[in-house]
Amino acid sequence: MESGQRDTRPLGQAHSGPPTDAWVSTRPTKASRPLPAETRDVLLRQRRATLEASIREADEVMGRYRAGVEGLRSVQLDGEADRERLVALHRFEEAGRLLDEARQRMNASDGLAPDQALEHLAAFPPERLQGAIHLLHGFYDHFGQWPECAGLFPPPRPGEGGGLGTRRLMTQPSPVVEHTSEPARRSLWSRMRDWLKG
Repeated sequence: MESGQRDTRPLGQAHSGPPTDAWVSTRPTKASRPLPAETRDVLLRQRRATLEASIREADEVMGRYRAGVEGLRSVQLDGEADRERLVALHRFEEAGRLLDEARQRMNASDGLAPDQALEHLAAFPPERLQGAIHLLHGFYDHFGQWPECAGLFPPPRPGEGGGLGTRRLMTQPSPVVEHTSEPARRSLWSRMRDWLKG
């Protein structure tokens, strides 16, 4: 433990008595070490590729379901069926909003320095968009039970799954591996882990 005087400040001004244990240290913390440039570049390429693939998939899926959603807007339903219709419309709009945000993040990251671009893309995991798109695959089965909605949506394609209560996350693309003539430097933790495994 470091010695020396600690600089502290109270969390709020409501307490007028002596200091309690609800005080927070303002001593500067150690910043995390920056990634090596080659690791950062590999991660950046992987995140870009994954987000681009998610955007392409979302574009294609939303294009297939757009006509059915427009038909769903004009259908008159009652009770629980109408509530389900409103939920489905909201989910489609939410998927569209996430698709727009993903595109904006991709475009904005082009003009940033690599470290900033990596941080900017990391703030929007592709799984958010993929999960929203997956919910749309259940529209075919779910709304097929009501005659007014039968035929509005195309069936999901093989591998797309379906069901409003399930989520399928697209598998990540294989990581970009850079081959160099130098052997890879392994961290102490990875060497110890291998040693402990036997």
